[in-house]
Formats: sequence, structure tokens, C-alpha cells
Amino acid sequence: MPPMRPSARSPPAKGPRPPGSAASERGEDPYHAPKRPTPRTPGAGQDRVVRKGDDVLVADELRTGTKSGARLSFADGAFVALSAESALRVNQYAFDAGGGRRTARVRVVGGRARFVLYKALGRESAFYVETDDAMVIPAMLGDFGVWVGPSGTEVDVLAQSVRVKNVSGLI
Repeated sequence: MPPMRPSARSPPAKGPRPPGSAASERGEDPYHAPKRPTPRTPGAGQDRVVRKGDDVLVADELRTGTKSGARLSFADGAFVALSAESALRVNQYAFDAGGGRRTARVRVVGGRARFVLYKALGRESAFYVETDDAMVIPAMLGDFGVWVGPSGTEVDVLAQSVRVKNVSGLI
């Protein structure tokens, strides 16, 4: 199973840097260090910092801080952009490049995420975005946002179309 690759993005650090510090040598401000996305693997019990090019595995939960975001690229070309103070978990991902098929199940745990599927794959392909109260199923191609907040799930469609199922039992 191919891993997904995040590309962490954070605002540039501001403020003074103590001379000779490791943060200074890396161009970071230790007083206002940018937050980086952190995934947590179930059962591992601890977070790790993700940098551009690092693997995020199925079942990892990716969380962003107050001043960070992340872009998670899938092997099939699809990607998700995660906003600040957001979390998502990849529950399932399989891609058969030869057969042009993909199966993906991604759960938005909280916050905002934008999903972009711009390569048409086979008819057997599926991409599901789940929340506590909705399931979003895009057409073959799609560009849409999912926001999970205290009042529920909101979906914004930017291109193509999606189906949204109410899975909460409430109308």
C-alpha cells in the first residue's frame, strides 16, 4: 500500500532569535516557533512531528495547530488541504495504478479540510469522506470542502458534484 505524503506549511517565524541556538541556525524563532502537523498512530501513544515528504500511514490521525496547515497528497494524485486547528484520519487507502482504481475512506475529526480529486479513475473507484453525522461521496472528479464544528458538518462544493448522506439519524 503506497503511503500518503504531507507537505507541512507554517507561517514564517518572527521575532529575535538567540544567537547560536539550534532554532536560530534553522531559521526558526524559539519564542514563536511555528506549529507543524502531528500525526498520532493508534496504539503508539505519542505524537510525532511531520515534515514535507514524511509518510502518513493508514490509521494515523493528522492534527494541525493554531498556526499551521497541511497538504496530504495521495499516490493517485488526489490531495487534501487541512486548515489550522483541524484533524483527519485516513481509515482506508488502496490504489491500483495498473487498474486505475482507488478506494479511500478519510474521516474529518474536526475543523476544515479541502479535498481535490482531479484525475478520473475507473468506475470501481471510490472516495468517501466521513464525519460523525455525514458521509460525503464525490463524483469521479471533485473539489469540495468539509467543515466539522459544534453544530455539525457543512459541505462546500467548488467543482463537480458530491452526494451527502446524513448518518446521524437526525433530519
